[in-house]
Amino acid sequence: MSKEVIYKEYVIGNVKCRVSQDAADVAIMVAQRIASIIKEKEAEGKPAVLGLATGSTPVLVYQELIRMHREEGLCFKNVHSFNLDEYHGLNHDHPESYYSYMQAQLFSHVNIPSEQAHVPNGMIPREDVAQICAAYEEQIANLGGLDFQLLGIGRTGHIGFNEPGSLVSSRTRLITLDPVTRLDAARDFVGLENVPRAAITMGVGTIIEAREIYLLAWGKGKASVIKRALEDTPSEDLPASLLQGHTNLIFALNTVAASELTCVKSPWTEGSITWSERMIKRAIHSLAHKLDKPILKLVDRDYQLNGLEELLSLYGSAYELNILAFKKTQSTITGWPGGKPEVNDRNRPVPSSPAEKKVVVLASEPGMECAALGGTLNRLQKQGHQVTVVYLTSGYLTVGKDSVQRLKSLLSLIADSGDLLSEGGDINTEISKLVSKVDVDLTMEQSVRALIRKHHSNLAMETLHLKDSVQYLNLPFYESGGYRKFYPNDEDAGQLVDLLNKLAPHQIYVSGKMDDPSSVEGVCWQLFEDSMNHWGTWGDSCQTWLYRAGGQAWESYEIDMAVPVSPDECALKQKAMAKYPQGFFIGMEDDADSVARDYDALGLPEYEEIEAFQLHKAQI
Repeated sequence: MSKEVIYKEYVIGNVKCRVSQDAADVAIMVAQRIASIIKEKEAEGKPAVLGLATGSTPVLVYQELIRMHREEGLCFKNVHSFNLDEYHGLNHDHPESYYSYMQAQLFSHVNIPSEQAHVPNGMIPREDVAQICAAYEEQIANLGGLDFQLLGIGRTGHIGFNEPGSLVSSRTRLITLDPVTRLDAARDFVGLENVPRAAITMGVGTIIEAREIYLLAWGKGKASVIKRALEDTPSEDLPASLLQGHTNLIFALNTVAASELTCVKSPWTEGSITWSERMIKRAIHSLAHKLDKPILKLVDRDYQLNGLEELLSLYGSAYELNILAFKKTQSTITGWPGGKPEVNDRNRPVPSSPAEKKVVVLASEPGMECAALGGTLNRLQKQGHQVTVVYLTSGYLTVGKDSVQRLKSLLSLIADSGDLLSEGGDINTEISKLVSKVDVDLTMEQSVRALIRKHHSNLAMETLHLKDSVQYLNLPFYESGGYRKFYPNDEDAGQLVDLLNKLAPHQIYVSGKMDDPSSVEGVCWQLFEDSMNHWGTWGDSCQTWLYRAGGQAWESYEIDMAVPVSPDECALKQKAMAKYPQGFFIGMEDDADSVARDYDALGLPEYEEIEAFQLHKAQI
């Protein structure tokens, strides 16, 4: 039986936004709507014509449709599907082709006739593209047009592969991919150099002609572009914004993807609200940043002219509010992330007792923790805490074949250097056999890629004086899966529960809560959150600190602990990050710097960097 989904609906201009805390609930809601269209059309004896999307976002929707097919008998025999896009130059068998994606994520699990499941052919010669694209459009038109179009959204605001500059009248065609889009795909292709430069995509005009459109997004990384797509004036520079005029358009979002929308981020502009401490801090920080004023320089009129007269009336004056917000923000700053021994810790984020804490840092893949809390890690071990860095996965997916080739080349040179290994007997021969085997044994290549990433992480942790504090959990979901193809199970959860109960920490640092639930970070977060139900008594006093990885800094009002990083610590952190390949931390380097700038702008002391954390389940 399908689940009843509870969501909150906002109306922004002409567009409905349905927002739920859990992305899985949003996906269920969307899948239920698709199922209802399929059934309605079947009852009418007509085909259900669906426009389908790829990427990580729709995965949860497809999983629910598969469940409905298997458990509720949802039939796909009357469905004709048309995919939005395909990379040009990839054949159907390529693991990153969208044909392969659709087979793996949906088509091979339901009873849609293969001739009714349409994906653009990425191997069309350029001279034939225009003709084949016109035929794709004609197929849709002959079936009466799209009944339903499912969309995701890219960081550039692209829908399908309609990049900035796409015309509202554009049709199915070959386009050149934006550099940002290619960079975002680099992880899937294990290297930017492997990402195709062109793709075939339905046009904006084709999409807008669909009778019903659902645009999905989850994760903090999509929040900014969602706000622009809904609140900015429609522009071809932001293709998703061109949807605003559609009469049957719904944005289906989880809470964090909706978090930058004015009605969500600044709810006081929509009417009276309940003013929690966190909401007061959010309002005052937002006001200070908007006016480019330190908190203590805000005046009554600033509150009155910016929708905060209700808050002002509750506290009587800007002075009282300013002092409250300033002290709350100031109290987040600490040079003692493990707690300062033998002090009154009433206004400190971390209790002073016990003086020496057991600290566990969970990283979804090796390296994710380095940019986000490298300075904090160094500080914790210097201050005498027992730090354990746990890499939940091997990280082999982040290592490209070029790295393997470089290692093979080095080993081949060593094997050919008889003088160097003259006393090693048959070691030259064994190295040669190993090099040859990597070419044909995928399991061995995977192991080699994992060892390369382990080498980088070991060097980084050695730089931070934590080499002997590292554990590799190598959760099975990652070893047997791939990006957008992760299926965690009880074995994954059991390994994590067993480890945490064995270590029984006083503090845990973890990321992923704000990420796409289909991503590595999102899967690891869900496993961690589920593990909390199986902790021993140690969990009653354990603090869980959330950190942000992947170039997504906390907003100043979201921060519960701010750890200043000195210039010397910054240099050490950069030295540790340099142990990874060039480009590994693209987009992550400036997070701590941006938090420091935000605090400085609010009137707090100026620091080189600030690494920021949020207390899990802190009162909002």
